[in-house]
Amino acid sequence: MQRTDFKTQFLHQLNNVELPLDERLHIAHGALISQEFPLPGKEQVIIDWFAHCLKVNSSHPKGTMKKLIKCMKSDRLLTFCDAVDASKLVEVCIELDEDIKHRYSKLLVKLVLLLLKMPSFQRYCRFDILPMTQVMGLACDLFSRMDGSGVSLDDSTATESDEDLVTTGLEDLFSSILNIHKVTQQRDELKLRFVKTILPAILKLRFHLKNSTQFHILLEELI
Repeated sequence: MQRTDFKTQFLHQLNNVELPLDERLHIAHGALISQEFPLPGKEQVIIDWFAHCLKVNSSHPKGTMKKLIKCMKSDRLLTFCDAVDASKLVEVCIELDEDIKHRYSKLLVKLVLLLLKMPSFQRYCRFDILPMTQVMGLACDLFSRMDGSGVSLDDSTATESDEDLVTTGLEDLFSSILNIHKVTQQRDELKLRFVKTILPAILKLRFHLKNSTQFHILLEELI
């Protein structure tokens, strides 16, 4: 009973609109990285709250995204976060308005690449590939925006150029796609569904990557 009460109190604090959003984001991050914070399963609670927070603040997501990226770099979140909770976050990102996706492409790319590295997400693909194909599809869409838009993107949270972020990000993305493709080889129905879903998303990048050896290798593996 005490655990339930503590969880309720913690969520009440995070959802207290009388506190500035920045302060509540700071509380969530502090709870995540603290080894003494007495809430079992706090990783699921916190990422679920971040998904909710991003959804209700979707027109002004910058502060939430920056703190979430900081949380996603935590070993605890990468190790213990459940794939189902992470998929909620993916759905919120997909549902963001197009102008928000365009304006904050760089932040979203960073977030997506961290999601792709989550062990629970990769393990979950043995049973259901929908969450992973959703996040990969979002990544392809974001990269196509960054690589060809010609528009000045929000760079206030990164030191690397758009070109550097695209180059390193695509390497991580292609590596993740190949890893998941290998996992789905064990089940024909998953393999077919994965290829049918991810191939159109990858082809969005073809005009920007037509001379990329890695891109052609990836296509050959999938086809």
